[in-house]
Amino acid sequence: MFDGINKLAEKIAESMARELPMFDPAEAERRRLRATLDKIEERDWEFQIFAGLPLLHPLYSSDGTINYSESFPVQKLKGYSVGATFWSSGLPRKLYFMPKESRVGVQVKFSLLSGTTDAVDTAGTVLVSNAALNAQFGSGHFLFGIPFFTWRRVALFADFGLGAVYTQVTSNGTRLFASVQPSAIVGTSAAYHWPYWSLGVSYRAQIAMFSQSQAFMQHDFWIYAGLRL
Repeated sequence: MFDGINKLAEKIAESMARELPMFDPAEAERRRLRATLDKIEERDWEFQIFAGLPLLHPLYSSDGTINYSESFPVQKLKGYSVGATFWSSGLPRKLYFMPKESRVGVQVKFSLLSGTTDAVDTAGTVLVSNAALNAQFGSGHFLFGIPFFTWRRVALFADFGLGAVYTQVTSNGTRLFASVQPSAIVGTSAAYHWPYWSLGVSYRAQIAMFSQSQAFMQHDFWIYAGLRL
């Protein structure tokens, strides 16, 4: 019986040697490195700079205007945005209740937008028709990001944040109003990650509450480059 078992084991070993040829330690190391190159290395910090194209439009408004000492009908404004985001992945990894590979961060952004409008006073009297309108927005938000898809070195994140935005609107050099509003953002991003760099695209929807009856949404589409440490 034992002779039969030994012969069967020898045949199995010969078959395995034909199907799975052994390779030397150097080849094993090369295969291990090749597998490592297809994964995103863990880093504690990432600093991103971005630039893109924003679009501002009313989310809702009770009377179609922003009511200050002077007001203007709600219209869409277009322009560009620049900013930076600082992410920390090391801190969430130390908290057992945080989703794996999640991150927390701070984002600052500056946007310049322009368009045309019919300026009116609070009584509805038209002050000027088809006037040039310029808006400057500066915002800061605390962010929380959760990865929802990863493939090799590509990762997709869902991002959420709360903060505030400073808004200044001018027309032909005259300031119509300037104020600070609470704000919230939600968005997603996709990036390819090298060991110490990343390159990606993002979308953000930023909601600013001008008053209890008026809210605006700013859509941001941008590309970013990141330094991973």
